[in-house]
Amino acid sequence: TLLKPFINKFYSYSENPLSLGVSDFCANDEHGNDTIDEENKFPYVVMLMPVYNTNTSQLDDDFETFDEFIDDLLAIPSGSVLFDIYACPTPSCALDPSKIQRIGRIISTSEMIPSSPHDGLFFRHQKKEEDYDLRPQWREQVKATCSPDGGITTGSIDRLVGSTILE
Repeated sequence: TLLKPFINKFYSYSENPLSLGVSDFCANDEHGNDTIDEENKFPYVVMLMPVYNTNTSQLDDDFETFDEFIDDLLAIPSGSVLFDIYACPTPSCALDPSKIQRIGRIISTSEMIPSSPHDGLFFRHQKKEEDYDLRPQWREQVKATCSPDGGITTGSIDRLVGSTILE
């Protein structure tokens, strides 16, 4: 595909460039104190599934310009359910849909407000390897060969999760 050289560059940064670590979500308690250790509970994957339907469908072709896309987002009213949040507890559970649990929702509490690139809001992407350092058994689980679609696509859990298995 056209993106393959771009994606391959990320492999120089991480062994798992298409998956993000989530253990930092439980690295602090409600007072900001460090709490991360091997006893902390965190899922293998957190997924956001879109719920809200905008005025137009979600297809890229529906927008003439990027501004139309932004205008559509800005029209989302306060109180709208935007995403359902799901968690997959372990790599081996990714193959069993009954093990994936909805753990919450993201609901807008105001009208949408555009931000600027200079507003100081940035997100640090955590390497998946940091999760594996806390859960060494996951390193072996993600190497399991699987086929989420009856043999059409085959690969390891770490290569297919997110792009095929959890869709």
